[in-house]
Amino acid sequence: MNKKFLIAPFAALLLFLCGCGASATDEAASDEKAKSEATETESSVNENKETSESDTIASEDKEEAEPDEFFASEENSTELPESDPPVQEEGTDVLEADTLESETSSAEPVDGKVTFEGVTFELPSDYISLGEMEEMGIPMVGYQYGSTTISVVAEDISTFPDLTLETYIELAKQQTGYEYTSDETYEVNGKETNELISKMDGFTLQQNTIIHDGTAYIFSFNSMDDTYEQDKEVFKSILESVSFESESNI
Repeated sequence: MNKKFLIAPFAALLLFLCGCGASATDEAASDEKAKSEATETESSVNENKETSESDTIASEDKEEAEPDEFFASEENSTELPESDPPVQEEGTDVLEADTLESETSSAEPVDGKVTFEGVTFELPSDYISLGEMEEMGIPMVGYQYGSTTISVVAEDISTFPDLTLETYIELAKQQTGYEYTSDETYEVNGKETNELISKMDGFTLQQNTIIHDGTAYIFSFNSMDDTYEQDKEVFKSILESVSFESESNI
């Protein structure tokens, strides 16, 4: 069995989620920089305005000094033919809009619910969508609220029909090399899930994995250490809302 297929969901997610959380703490510094740049821009605009006014005055003086030449050039000037506006292909904007919508629609909550790669779950209204993330090489969507981030990965493991949840987790742990402070398997609404907890740079990462119909779904919840005890109640409610499209067709 090729164990490398398990690296991306755990190793990459840990770096991505902690990065999103850390970026939220940098917003204050970014705001200060933006204010400084705005001040410099305003100063530049004022200078350009003064230069423009000076040029306008000089131009008016020249017109008064040489009225005959000015009006002569105006009378002898030829009108340029009007150019037709560029032709826009019909349906182009609609096509681009439809393409954009199809790329992001599965990641966007509808009435608080997200349906992604056969799994449905509910999110609090505070969370904003980070869209789909194809960079990971596997289907993945992300959401963020403040320094808290959530991502869901759907990894196809149908080529390993005998792979159990326990074996999947053990292989993943061997590949990542991370130290986990907790490793627990339990049921949520009749669904078996493994919960791994690890820590990095002041953040706590909780990863819950559920295997269903040949797909491993990894729900990764990232929170600051100081707020994890409070945030994990939200994570619990999200897990309890998980359902699968195949179940509704039975």
